[in-house]
Amino acid sequence: ADSSISELNLSLRDLTKQELAELLGALKTNHSLTSIVLRGNDIENQCTKVLADALKTNDSLTSIDLGANKISVSSENDLADVFHNNK
Repeated sequence: ADSSISELNLSLRDLTKQELAELLGALKTNHSLTSIVLRGNDIENQCTKVLADALKTNDSLTSIDLGANKISVSSENDLADVFHNNK
């Protein structure tokens, strides 16, 4: 049986910037997650750059929920472009 995690919900976990950086960096090599929820973690624009970089090599994620964070519309659009261009 496949024991890989395909969905991860880390909403409202009060993740530190270091924890977020490690998590987002790990997405570069993770090929089992299809959905990640990071709602309400005070994620800022700089973290979206790390996420966008990870998405360039991640081909498994199909859903990312970043609601209720501190991300500008511009950063959301940039991230969406990378996400959709990579799928």
